Amino acid sequence: MKVLVLGGTGFLGSNLVHKLLQAGYEVGVYGKSSIKTNPYLKNIIHEIEYIQRDFQLENHFDEILEGYDYIYHLISPSVPSLNNPFLDINNSIIPSVKLFEAAIKLQVKKVIYFSSGGTVYGIPSQIPIHETDSTTPISAYGVQKLTIEKYLNYYNYIYGLPFEILRISNPFGPGQRAFSNQGIIANVLGNHFNNKISKIWGDGKAVRDYVYVDDVIDAAIKVIHNKSKIHTFNIGSGVGLSVNMVLSIMERILGTNIFKEYIPAHKQDVPVNVLDISIAEKYLEWTPNISFEDGIKKMICSWNPLTNCFEESKRKE
Repeated sequence: MKVLVLGGTGFLGSNLVHKLLQAGYEVGVYGKSSIKTNPYLKNIIHEIEYIQRDFQLENHFDEILEGYDYIYHLISPSVPSLNNPFLDINNSIIPSVKLFEAAIKLQVKKVIYFSSGGTVYGIPSQIPIHETDSTTPISAYGVQKLTIEKYLNYYNYIYGLPFEILRISNPFGPGQRAFSNQGIIANVLGNHFNNKISKIWGDGKAVRDYVYVDDVIDAAIKVIHNKSKIHTFNIGSGVGLSVNMVLSIMERILGTNIFKEYIPAHKQDVPVNVLDISIAEKYLEWTPNISFEDGIKKMICSWNPLTNCFEESKRKE
């Protein structure tokens, strides 16, 4: 079977591509950046079909999807800390609708969308958060993710487009880019190994659900074979950790203090987010296997201070 990964050059995407190849799938990757300089895909460049295009400007999804059975949609031009609805509509929502139209026309077997369990629910009424709980996002990013989910449901209801939605909490692990606007763990590690101060938004009491990248990818591959009537799954650890707890655990593993500075929180940051993962455990027969501490250790072991990135050669440790 042939699988196309849109956004396959990023953190989750590159990990997914590797696992799909190991599982015996024919894999195509759609991305904006050059694969020749991608540290996580350059070693498998001859094993995949690479389509270097700009998702935001794409008008030829028909020809791109031709021959592919399954489509993973991981592309998201913005990040949770930014609030730009026009950017999200033009660069993410409209191209996604074009993608779904092409998927219907070419009778794709399934579209699998990586959504955000950390933002689509907004401020939760209960913890842990269930898939059927209210979705009232308070960030443009969350609105964007939820809107694309709604369009997938629409295209399934009207045209029968098969789909799966993974609402992923806060993924971390080797391959995550430091010094970005997303991923506190990678950013703190990056700053630590480069003797820089980490800026912590808020007072550190915000609680999040962190899930190791390999566990996310295991769920993403299992969902291909989902035959149940359930098509939206929370993917997380089911465990809440405050930012201060995360920093404390990292300091204990590193054996040293992390230099940090607390600054005012973003208005769109929710105070707590922990996912109920029982539906995924039941219907996907999936459960996270890597503890937070073990995940941090694996991430630190993969760090290369000389290049400020995570080494591909160590990602399977």
